[in-house]
Amino acid sequence: MAKTFPVVKALPWNHFGRKNVGFLYAILHGAKTIWDFDDDNILIDKTFQFALSNSNNSDSTTPSYYTALEPEHYDSLVLNPYPIMGANVFPVWPRGFPLERIISNSSSSSNRIPVATVKVESSSVGILQSLANHDPDVDAIYRLTQPLPFDFPRRANSQALLVPIGCYSPYNAQATLHMYSSLWSLLLPVTVHGRVSDIWRGYFAQRLGEDIGMRLAFTPPMVAQFRNSHNYLADFDSEEPLYKRSMKIVEQLSVWKGDHIETFPGRIEDLWIEMYEHGYIGLKDVELLQAWLQSLFAAGYKFPLFSGKANAKSILVSRSPQHPFIKPPPPVTVHPKHAGNHSNAGNKVHHTIEGVDSNVTHGGKRCHLSTHLYISAMAYLFPKKWRK
Repeated sequence: MAKTFPVVKALPWNHFGRKNVGFLYAILHGAKTIWDFDDDNILIDKTFQFALSNSNNSDSTTPSYYTALEPEHYDSLVLNPYPIMGANVFPVWPRGFPLERIISNSSSSSNRIPVATVKVESSSVGILQSLANHDPDVDAIYRLTQPLPFDFPRRANSQALLVPIGCYSPYNAQATLHMYSSLWSLLLPVTVHGRVSDIWRGYFAQRLGEDIGMRLAFTPPMVAQFRNSHNYLADFDSEEPLYKRSMKIVEQLSVWKGDHIETFPGRIEDLWIEMYEHGYIGLKDVELLQAWLQSLFAAGYKFPLFSGKANAKSILVSRSPQHPFIKPPPPVTVHPKHAGNHSNAGNKVHHTIEGVDSNVTHGGKRCHLSTHLYISAMAYLFPKKWRK
């Protein structure tokens, strides 16, 4: 595979990111959906009831719809799904959720807002994160201070939770179903610890998903996790970037525009370069991303088309104000970005997606990045030849 697909050669050995080879292998062999999971998760819903039961329609000319819950008039930048989905311990939050938002996103008897039952076109639901019973995905701070295990309720009438458009929730690589429209987003960064990699990947995907009308949903638990042995203090050290920078990365993603980038692969590249320039990932991840895009084209993957902000709004079915949704914190005021606030401010990465020079200034040296410009351009100019 390494001879044909450059991403394989770009990956380090003995690393969490080796999962990327499996993702590419599945896509190469025609996968339309990919179930990304850990070896310590056990399926308790082998039918994928919440993921697939209402998203299929044999009549391809008629849109099928996915019915789920969605908070009404939610204007916060981040959403904590755990108390919303019925966790019976408080406070509780998923790994990667901004620490400064835990209190304002906790559920209590007097801290609830209405939720609506809505429907969206099934094709717009690109990523489904399953909650996990017994030992859910929480960070080391929670594990060191709060009770475990705990479960989420699974009832016959349970519904998934749609994350509002423009809002961010951390999702992981432990029990997540990716539809075809989101397979481009599977790439795991390798210059950060594995406890950080999947969270950053998820935040990147949510911002890019806005451009193509792709929605994220959390489902009631389809797995139970019986976690492999971990050192919680070692996890704490590994997760430090999540504690210090999760809110900041969400703020910066929310103001990213990707101006003048008119192809979706080009926008993916531009956002990853932006994240490198702000010190969230390393230069090798930019090069890995470019190799990933080349490999996807070579594997015949068809990227979603970008045509500005896509419309993936939900349609109201009914309101359920009694549902224990949390009251959101006040809207976040996003401050302008300051170049001096990030660790790679002087290491500017340029690319040729829209005719800009593709050299990198890194540590005072100039090095050429092997971008996907040529393949990207050919695929868009001659789709029949390059997308078979």
